[in-house]
Amino acid sequence: MEYLNMCEYPLHEAAAEGNANQVQILLDAGILIDDKDEVGSTPLHCAAEYGQVDVVKQLIKAGALCNVTKDNGWTPLHCAAYGGHYEVVQELVNQGAELEPYAEDVVTPVCLAAKVGHTNVVDLLVNLGGASKTKEMRLWTPLHFAVFCRQYEVVKQLIHSNANLDATDKVGQTALHLGGMNGLDDIVKLLIQAKASIARQDNDGYTPLHLAADNGHWTVATTLVKAKAPLEATCKENCTPLHLAAYRGSFEIVSLLIGAGANVHAKNEVVGDQPLHCAAQSSGGSMIAKLLIENGAYMDVQNSRL
Repeated sequence: MEYLNMCEYPLHEAAAEGNANQVQILLDAGILIDDKDEVGSTPLHCAAEYGQVDVVKQLIKAGALCNVTKDNGWTPLHCAAYGGHYEVVQELVNQGAELEPYAEDVVTPVCLAAKVGHTNVVDLLVNLGGASKTKEMRLWTPLHFAVFCRQYEVVKQLIHSNANLDATDKVGQTALHLGGMNGLDDIVKLLIQAKASIARQDNDGYTPLHLAADNGHWTVATTLVKAKAPLEATCKENCTPLHLAAYRGSFEIVSLLIGAGANVHAKNEVVGDQPLHCAAQSSGGSMIAKLLIENGAYMDVQNSRL
């Protein structure tokens, strides 16, 4: 184990290494217990980061501050949660560490644990009440982080813990929106099985199916269609998922949506485009145009483009 600038910060080094005897010698010699290094870490941060539970207890007993922050806004609890150090997390909370310390644009400890997949730490912190929205700019919940970071087991754990499946972030997106947008079929299936809303629209009117179609994720789109996701939901520009799939040149998704009954005549309200217009604007859209025409799209319908 290495610690930067060990000679300058011997107490930090001893704490990181779990050397309780050396920690005591240095404390007895008068080294400040909450002294900060070049990134704002205290010895307690270091002990927490490296999972040194005995030294964590020792430092707290000697008066170390549990909720002091380093330069990036992290408390020792953040460090322990990110490292997956269950016993350290438990000890810090027992000694008064704040579950959701306020720091602008800093994720909460439980969100960090969810992000990196420490299921047991997530479970502990959720059960202790530390699972609300983070203060970071996106306003993601632990479930948003778990989905975005593809942490399947954490998603399962959060569902089991009755997490709000339809909690929305700053742009109105749920965890299922993130799953649809990023093509995470196994997680999408898990969320659908748990009764997450497949019809929820974000601030721009996009459903998870819109996002799957727009990003070319056929497998996820298929899962959503089978789950009866609304085919004719429209975003703010009045586009359906079929418009987006046609514009993106996603032949398989266009075929899927048509087969499920999507309206090939739907118009968006901006310029009056139908899916056939969108196909004409896409690269390699000739096959999609042919498919749309074969399924009843009108070739002579005009939009309002000049």
